[in-house]
Amino acid sequence: MKKSIFLLFTAIWFTPFLALAHFDQIIQQDLQEKWLPQLEGPDQSQRFQASQVLLSYPQWSLPLLRQTLNDSKYTSVHWKIVHLLGALGNPTDIPQILTARPEDLNAYQDRIWLGAAERIFWRHRKSPSKKFIISRLRLLPGPNPSQSNGESNLQPEATNQVVQAVLQYKIVNPDNEGRLLEVTFHTWRRQLVKPHAVKYHWLEAGRDLTSEIVLELLPSPSKNIRIDFKVKEVGKAQVSASRKIVTKVP
Repeated sequence: MKKSIFLLFTAIWFTPFLALAHFDQIIQQDLQEKWLPQLEGPDQSQRFQASQVLLSYPQWSLPLLRQTLNDSKYTSVHWKIVHLLGALGNPTDIPQILTARPEDLNAYQDRIWLGAAERIFWRHRKSPSKKFIISRLRLLPGPNPSQSNGESNLQPEATNQVVQAVLQYKIVNPDNEGRLLEVTFHTWRRQLVKPHAVKYHWLEAGRDLTSEIVLELLPSPSKNIRIDFKVKEVGKAQVSASRKIVTKVP
């Protein structure tokens, strides 16, 4: 008798938990098999509904979105996934967002892509007080476009007149939290073949990064070049660090 009562009590006690676990499983399955594919549905209302559902269950949709961002099956909707990550994610998602960012995005998609990283950053940012440090900035020789394996976007007759160089920089973040930074530069005395796109980096607290930018310089009588290099936090107009070099074109 006592054993029967114990079993009945155990069944009553665990039934809600078993039902909840079953509900969780159903939701996760629906998110993956129904709502995620619906992000690329033909109807706008369906896409909006899918976004709303994914935003409503962050504990399950967030791991799914992170995984899907690396899945080539959903390349066409990666920018929509990034948009959702911007609303649900945390700073650990920023490196993945920047790394997965394609180069062939249109202006609208690119604003959403970078905006997602920016929203995450400012939502979690506290109050860093230390400025970035540009510990290295130098111009190195680069391969001649006519000798490279890649295709050049220059006219054949102009190729041998263009000089390639590599701008190498090292930035230190002395603060106690990660920061999303934007790198820009301007050249004087030597003109670029085409304007260079802004570069974005995620720099962890107390860490440094080294990166490079390949420059294609138009022919000029001047053998020297001046480079004004600036670093600032994304979303802020104020420059956090700047450095200038005047050097010979290698």
